[in-house]
Amino acid sequence: MTERSNDFKTILFLICYLMCPFALFCSKENIHYQVIRQEINVIGEKQGYSSKLSFRGKFLKKTDRTLSIYSSELEKISNIRRNDISNEDSAASKLIIHESFVETESFYNEIKKYELSFKDSSASFSYAYEMNCKYLVYLSELELVSYPNADTLLYEINTPINYYLKMDFDTSFSFTKIDTTFSDQRKTYTIRSIPYYRIFMKSGLKSDYEMNSFIPPRLRIFVIPAGTGDEWNYFNNWFLDLISSNTKLNNKSIQQIKSFMSVTDSPEEKIHKAFDYVKKNIRYIAIENGLEGFRPRDVNAILEKKYGDCKDMANLLTQILSYFNMDAHITLISTIDFPFKFNFPCLASGNHAICVVKIGNKRFYLDATDKNGDYYLPSAFIQGQDYFSITGNGGEKGKVETISSQRNLISNHFDLKTESNSMAGEYQSTYSNYSANIFKYLSNEIPTEQRAKEIDKIIDKDFFPYTHSGTHIQSSDSSINISGDAKVASAIATIGSTKCILLHSLIFPHRLPLKIKSHFHLVTYHTIADKYVYNISFLDSVKFVSIPKPFNKELPFLSFHFKITIATPHEIIIEYTYELNKVQLNMEETREYESLNAEIRNIFNQSIQYE
Repeated sequence: MTERSNDFKTILFLICYLMCPFALFCSKENIHYQVIRQEINVIGEKQGYSSKLSFRGKFLKKTDRTLSIYSSELEKISNIRRNDISNEDSAASKLIIHESFVETESFYNEIKKYELSFKDSSASFSYAYEMNCKYLVYLSELELVSYPNADTLLYEINTPINYYLKMDFDTSFSFTKIDTTFSDQRKTYTIRSIPYYRIFMKSGLKSDYEMNSFIPPRLRIFVIPAGTGDEWNYFNNWFLDLISSNTKLNNKSIQQIKSFMSVTDSPEEKIHKAFDYVKKNIRYIAIENGLEGFRPRDVNAILEKKYGDCKDMANLLTQILSYFNMDAHITLISTIDFPFKFNFPCLASGNHAICVVKIGNKRFYLDATDKNGDYYLPSAFIQGQDYFSITGNGGEKGKVETISSQRNLISNHFDLKTESNSMAGEYQSTYSNYSANIFKYLSNEIPTEQRAKEIDKIIDKDFFPYTHSGTHIQSSDSSINISGDAKVASAIATIGSTKCILLHSLIFPHRLPLKIKSHFHLVTYHTIADKYVYNISFLDSVKFVSIPKPFNKELPFLSFHFKITIATPHEIIIEYTYELNKVQLNMEETREYESLNAEIRNIFNQSIQYE
């Protein structure tokens, strides 16, 4: 997200394993796992589950022979042992276990760490441990994300005969086989998985995509007693019960809320005021551990202490708006760079919480952790994502809208004159909605004495290779208008009697960098529409010798249009638009994206020749 406490890196690190039943980390360059096995025994809805885990592999470096197991407060780790030495005393002398807690600067600090140091000289190892958890719903994902180089992953899940197991297996990068056996009292699910790249290595085939796909399978699971009805309804009611004690506003909180809210405000004004208050006054700070990674803290404590995390802010917004009889609900969701969508009823499906408010058929998606956000726009981190609102009548599934590229338009107009080997003149740019948010943030949050410098940095980056001066900024509700003077040096080259306007002196389209995220998808965070118009005038009449041809390409999610028009012997107009209508690209779309960008680079390597 956009603003975080000093613990943000720790949180990102910890959340990888706190939603899983176990985690064990070691440098992937140092260790090779041959077999990893986990046996899970479901005891009951109120009793939780237990696990036995065993590992067999080799250290690849002699100097680093230490592994670490992390557990949340819900998980009790026991009986850590070596399996490769028969004599118990000998085994104990060759494995040193050190217990500690993860150091953080946050107010929540219960992450236990077990450090395992192997003291013998053997490269091979085999060890095991056991784990118990009293919350069955916490068993939501089997993710061996720390073992991308394991040969074989084995799971065995045992449930009572009157329980049912719902599974959602991401097999994009692995070969997986699932077998089910029954006895009089138990059901056993055996899952065996081999990463694709192992199969490719054995087959001798070469594929950069698969060979570099060191992503293990991820299995979401949801275990509930048979006969409890719809699993979404069960999950909703469980979560509603989990959070109910922390959702009631006391009299002191109600009086504080009335100081910035009014019953006479329109419904949308109430949303605006509540969102702005929480966004500006509640500082983000958290460490996710056990059920505290999902249960918001007491709403009155958050309002009083002025800090909390995403679920605390979502809960506070929900309770403020609910007090004024608005249809608001705390909502579970995943951000766009998270591996899962919230399309499966389990805790592992999401990594974020927001407040969803309905006015008639219109929905507002309030994410107060996005300090650049507006109440009328969904956060750039959740567009197009599935969500699940916790309600009093079984919950509600939905999908956050994706804001169209035209609503995010950046329109740029340059009036330039040729000067020797440079071009100079005036520019006007309009940034709309998401594209304007960074300027709004700088205007609202950065001290006045630093603001101009920070804004100049953004314009310098956006207008490269141009220099700018005399910047003037006007702001409206949904857009920012920027104007000033612009100049680009070395824009014109001379070859004999012919002069050339070099197209690489123009601004390369699309300013928003795409980032490779999980499963090799590209993530943009919002749709893009960039429009550029250059009016270039010449001091004398000129004769145009060569002009690049128009270029038009339309893909289902991406387009680029380019043309040059001779307006008069004294003036030429260059126009181009770049539009990207998706916030996530799959592998095939990524290839098309890269192919079109290569074609655009070729266009910008050309020139306009004149005499």
